[in-house]
Amino acid sequence: AHRTATSLDRYRDWSRASDVEFQGDSVELAQAMQRALDGDPVIRGTSLRYLVNAFPISDTATLPDIAILSDPAGDYGVTIDRVRVLEGRVPRADAPAEVIVNEVAATLLDVGPGDVLPVLTWSAADLEALFQEGGFPGFNGPPVDLEIVGIGRTPRDLPGELRRTDLIALASPGFLDAYPAGAWPPAVVARLADADRDLEAAAGLVGR
Repeated sequence: AHRTATSLDRYRDWSRASDVEFQGDSVELAQAMQRALDGDPVIRGTSLRYLVNAFPISDTATLPDIAILSDPAGDYGVTIDRVRVLEGRVPRADAPAEVIVNEVAATLLDVGPGDVLPVLTWSAADLEALFQEGGFPGFNGPPVDLEIVGIGRTPRDLPGELRRTDLIALASPGFLDAYPAGAWPPAVVARLADADRDLEAAAGLVGR
């Protein structure tokens, strides 16, 4: 009973789950917030987390879009918010098309290790048009043949309720260099020395 009752806490410890997320409106602001957090004693670790919306191509079905998460520095999914591999493996750093998907994505998209998932993406200009005009700009980002190399579980999967952003693919650090799709301004995720005590201090470091 004790092992069951503590399973969530043990998973958060193992995965080095982030305790707080700060969203900026530009890469420069996100980088500035990360610099403000790094090195402070209340912070155990940080990462920038980029998100690219990918839209699977299918002739037979309407498929939900999937959130491709990546970090060019290679920290997200490795030293913070680690993914637990259930099947297969994590993407190689030198293989930008490789991704590991979470269980929800594997089920709803019917994919697993060894499968290739063709997707369309938005460009940076597409995202700007969505913000300013609200109309559908088309898919003008690079098409990508995602190579599924694993199925995993991430800390974002733990709440247990299905949301639109719950289809996740963790990509190689080289993803955005190889496929310069439109990425939303990165979020800064951080682990705190004490999640209950240090949240206000962390917010103060980034001026929020």
